[in-house]
Amino acid sequence: MKYLKKFLMFLLKTILKLVGAVVGAVLVFIIAIVLYDKLMMKREAARIDPPLGKLVEVDGGNMCVYQGGEGKKTLCFLSGWNTPSPILDYKSLYSQMYDDYNIVVIERFGYGHSDDVEGERNLKTILKQDRAALSKAGIEGPLILCPTDIAGYEAVLWAQEYPEEVQAIIGLDMYVPGYYNKSENEARLENAKKEARHKKYGAFRILHVEDEYDALDSDGLTDEEKNAYRAFIYTKRWNPTAIEELNSIEESSKLAAKEDAPEVPTLLFVSKNSEKEYVEAAENYADGLKKSKVIELDTSRPAHNLMYKEICEDMKNYIAGNVK
Repeated sequence: MKYLKKFLMFLLKTILKLVGAVVGAVLVFIIAIVLYDKLMMKREAARIDPPLGKLVEVDGGNMCVYQGGEGKKTLCFLSGWNTPSPILDYKSLYSQMYDDYNIVVIERFGYGHSDDVEGERNLKTILKQDRAALSKAGIEGPLILCPTDIAGYEAVLWAQEYPEEVQAIIGLDMYVPGYYNKSENEARLENAKKEARHKKYGAFRILHVEDEYDALDSDGLTDEEKNAYRAFIYTKRWNPTAIEELNSIEESSKLAAKEDAPEVPTLLFVSKNSEKEYVEAAENYADGLKKSKVIELDTSRPAHNLMYKEICEDMKNYIAGNVK
């Protein structure tokens, strides 16, 4: 009995030491990840400074607006949800158009160089702020709006409420009024919250999320621009401002569908390797318009990074024939 007691005490002490060693190793690992993440964040901040566009003050925060190119018609790009750097994300496409159009990219709050802000991110608020940013940047309409993903709702509402400001809508895999994929949005929200927790503790960096972005595979960006894009992924993705937008997507789809579809020339690029409901919704929306065209692309959405040359030519041809 005496020897058994000694053996059990020895076993207990050994187990406690092992547990302590494991806990200590885990703590050291976590601290190392956090410190590494902070070090990399400082380095990445240098990669994305100075801003790629003009910073303007809107509602107490800074928004970034890019402008370039020459031309009488203005293409205004509105990015899809949670795009780390809209200015870089669209560059492969709009860099082909500098000689023909005035190019504008709005980075709404929570995106690119624009600030993260608190509060609701409903559709009317976003539209109000985007219009204010253009005004303060000295950019006047009318505009050819080029939205992706959820920005399609904003483009439609913009044309509904301010028809004099919108010459046409060119949807780059945009969501149309009334289209809402509940399961997709719920999955996005769940994943966003999980990744936000990872980001908080520095683990986000080791998940290789940069592989999700086609911009990094595009030959339209230089290696330096791709490195800057990676920096934006780690600094801007899954921020609270972008996550808050998810809570308003269903409401936004209904709001854009509340009024009649705006009768402006509308070209919809649709990646046909997407969900059947998405493709059908885009086709049905176009069918209800007098001046519309749907171009299906044999790829997954969004297509503007990898098929930018084809999209560029189709955009130019459509604008030349339909927008005065």
